[in-house]
Amino acid sequence: MATHDYVIDNSTGANVRADLNLVLQAILSNNSSSSAPSTTAAYMWWADTTTGILKIRNSANNAWVELLQLDGTLTLEDGSASTPALAFRDDLNTGIFSSAADTFNVATGGVERMELGTATVFNEDGADVDFRIEGDTEANLFYVDAGNDQIGIGATVPRQKLHIGASDSGSVNMVFTNSTTGNSAGDGFVVGITGGEDAQLNMQESANLKFSTADTERMRIDSSGRVLIGVSSARTGVAGMGDPLIQHEGLNSDDSAVSFIRNSNSAFGGSLILGKTRGTSVGANTLVQNGDDIFTIRFVAGDGTDINSEVATIKAEIDNVASANDVPGRLVFATTADGASAPTERMRIDSSGDVLVGNYLGGGTNQPRVFFLSEDGNFPDQVNQLGLRISNGYADAAIRAYGNSSSWTHVKFYSTHLSGGSITTAGSISMSGGNSIAYNTSSDYRLKENQVLISDGITRLKQLKPYRFNWKTDTSKKVDGFFAHEAATVVPEAVTGEKDAVVTQTMIDAGQIDEAIGTPVYQGIDQAKLVPLLVAAVKELITKVETLEAA
Repeated sequence: MATHDYVIDNSTGANVRADLNLVLQAILSNNSSSSAPSTTAAYMWWADTTTGILKIRNSANNAWVELLQLDGTLTLEDGSASTPALAFRDDLNTGIFSSAADTFNVATGGVERMELGTATVFNEDGADVDFRIEGDTEANLFYVDAGNDQIGIGATVPRQKLHIGASDSGSVNMVFTNSTTGNSAGDGFVVGITGGEDAQLNMQESANLKFSTADTERMRIDSSGRVLIGVSSARTGVAGMGDPLIQHEGLNSDDSAVSFIRNSNSAFGGSLILGKTRGTSVGANTLVQNGDDIFTIRFVAGDGTDINSEVATIKAEIDNVASANDVPGRLVFATTADGASAPTERMRIDSSGDVLVGNYLGGGTNQPRVFFLSEDGNFPDQVNQLGLRISNGYADAAIRAYGNSSSWTHVKFYSTHLSGGSITTAGSISMSGGNSIAYNTSSDYRLKENQVLISDGITRLKQLKPYRFNWKTDTSKKVDGFFAHEAATVVPEAVTGEKDAVVTQTMIDAGQIDEAIGTPVYQGIDQAKLVPLLVAAVKELITKVETLEAA
């Protein structure tokens, strides 16, 4: 190692020769020394043995410029994007530099394009510069459209933030695999939104596809293709119909309900379409046949063992021979009786609009539009009839109208108070001869006791106050009649209700009426019940007349 002041002193020949050798030694060893040469010049070399760096004096001869390590390692100035530490002779703003410790940067045109450090950043300055990676046969295997902030994979012109394309129609665009095994919430593949994975798409080893929000599973498609909402395990054999493809369960009224709402500024609403064909492939339109079950709504309940027990059904069926654009149908309503294992038909609406209720046995062209049949299904097979018949478990009440001259009781009223608790007719409306109507109240002597003749008919009759008046609803017509509360003092059995009565809460609670509190409850009168008093009074008058005539 040597350094020199590069000045040859005047001296003897031997001294001058030694001084020249020292200068040559300094030049030969690049002024290698632990300290800088005392005499410097522009572009002078110095091998700094303290730092192990080869340096050169700058053109102004006022500082040293580091070139490389003495062990051969090349070192550069930090530089910047506009003045890279290593640049090209004819393009001095394109090269590499270091923006900070442990950071490597690349610049072109004075703009930073990439940074390698604790993080790898491309296009650090956010310039409109596209980035592309080619594959063996795919020119745009990975393409960044910087100007539109979009990324394409196999797509020359990305259309969204991430656009994955395929070079041929048979290609699968995206495949996710995970070697992790298991079925817990963290296993499989998870697609999360936001750092907390508020929404997740989870594919597990058991071939379940789960959809979650707020870290709670909302829906899954299981390995059998069943869609499960609110439940993670499918029920089997529901209503004896196998494993339903869509299953929804909940614990509350909101999570166990489904709504379909159409919002449209028109008269049209939404639709729930349920159908069937006799086809054997998806998309078929094969003609259905008479009696085919088109769709059944099944109401099921848990019986402590499973949920296969039907409590009621509503079924749509084909009601006659079907043809193109002519498919007649009926609705059948059924309920399950106590002790029964399956629903029994209770009512149907057939293709002609007939409403058939009860144990309907079938009918012809002139059957009633509405049937209410007794338990044994017995209804007279008369023609031109419009009928209503109701079973009460003991006997029947019926409203019937016939286009013939037969005598028949059309309306019957029953009571358990007439004969020791058994069902007995208390009154009726009957027809005789096809056009004579009678309104009948039970009056059989066998139902009565403690009878006495009326002896004060005239006296009581004189207490009745017949009026001529008009109803407030029709001021144009005068009629004859009584005030109910006045008649009640003479013949109380002819009057119902109380004077000035109004609806009370007690009446509402008892189920007697459903009108508002304070609403008037008007009295009524059956004027036919005045007849016995009239007859008694007339008989008394006849006796008086006959007595006078005999005198």
